[in-house]
Amino acid sequence: MGVVQWGRFRTFDRVEFQGEERRRFSMEKKLCAYDKEPASQLFSTINEIERHLIKDGGIPVVIDLSNVQKITASGATALFSCVSRCQLETNKSFIIKMVPPRDGKADKLFRRSGLWDAVRPGTLRKLDKLWDTKNNFQSGDDPDRHLDPTLHILQENLDRQFPDKLKEAINEAYNNIVRHAYKKEVESRWWQYSYINREKNKLVFCIADRGIGIPNSFKNIKGGTATELISHAMIKGNTSTGKYYRGKGSWTMQKPVVKDIKDKLIVVSDIGVYKYVDQQEEPDVYQLAAPFNGTLLAWEFDLGGDS
Repeated sequence: MGVVQWGRFRTFDRVEFQGEERRRFSMEKKLCAYDKEPASQLFSTINEIERHLIKDGGIPVVIDLSNVQKITASGATALFSCVSRCQLETNKSFIIKMVPPRDGKADKLFRRSGLWDAVRPGTLRKLDKLWDTKNNFQSGDDPDRHLDPTLHILQENLDRQFPDKLKEAINEAYNNIVRHAYKKEVESRWWQYSYINREKNKLVFCIADRGIGIPNSFKNIKGGTATELISHAMIKGNTSTGKYYRGKGSWTMQKPVVKDIKDKLIVVSDIGVYKYVDQQEEPDVYQLAAPFNGTLLAWEFDLGGDS
């Protein structure tokens, strides 16, 4: 069947898959949510999948990861949010099926990280099971109910006290999502992934929402590009309400990485990317060719220092 080209990045076609017709979307070699080319490719594909299934009510989809050779934490989180969102909004467990990577290393990571269980068929019961099995991938909608289980899962994998700075950041991220990320009539939900790289002694935590995004939250207060508005949001005291006393703002998400030059924060929202590594240097900011509809935060903490 004919292949349809969409923009610079992506192709899809209609295929017979496991006895039924589906629309196939093929991912590129690297699943990443912040490197310019891979992130633009990933978000272009995710946006078209969601448009096809949620907006247009199209035929079921198969996501083909056979060409994927590298899966980053941010890319896995973005993919998880897409698949789960489509399953929930259509209320169809089998609306998306997956073809795993052919590359042996990528396939091993796909399965052992918990990503395979996170994107397999299912709706709310599947998401509840991810909590029950202490999967590295989870989705939540209630900070009061989901903060302690998240911290417990992370603490079980640590051989030291859980960093208070990260606990504060996760809690603030949860609350920001519930209070500000979504329009009032839409359920507040996030998708997260965490893991500990013992070889590098790093803890990585990613969280994504599919709300209005940071730039849209601030555009009525301050004009500018997506990167300018994200940068504005990361300044202490700047909130989407425009009132200093109404909240801590996105600064709280950046605060944990300020004191340790080995810690990192990446923020992706709309077409903007904000990478904070060192308070002595300006953050690296740039724009992508396709938007992430929502906000994705990724922290990387060095576990060798103090909490």
